[in-house]
Amino acid sequence: VTRQELGRWVEGLRKAHAARHGRKPILAIEGFHPDAGADTSSAERLTPFVRRTPDPTLQLTRLAVLERIRRGSPSGTAFFDPSVMNVDELLASPPKPALHERIADQNLETVLSLGVPEIERRYRDILRDRDDSYAGIDPTIIRRADA
Repeated sequence: VTRQELGRWVEGLRKAHAARHGRKPILAIEGFHPDAGADTSSAERLTPFVRRTPDPTLQLTRLAVLERIRRGSPSGTAFFDPSVMNVDELLASPPKPALHERIADQNLETVLSLGVPEIERRYRDILRDRDDSYAGIDPTIIRRADA
């Protein structure tokens, strides 16, 4: 299955899931695919590259879990002393980027630091391991990593 075919299938699955739950889905559904190039022009454009998997894969995550992660999980009441708080400094500080933006930025920084060729080399090693594992089950399977 190609990356585009997986993308269309996942989109159809998302729509069916939303329809089944009265337009209020309970799951976030993402498709990960082995074929994605490294576009380092922006953090978000790099996302498919860092989400590559040895085989086409679906990730299903409860939206409630994602929401708890996004807003944080306070463990109780928090108190602060306004007499030691600098309101001007607080108002002047830029808002914290959304979690997905911070993750994408960190991924870009890591890929640029290690270099795309090194990431590709590591990924080929993962594909070779996958191919070796599959060959142990069925020797007629085409070795993708060497293609």
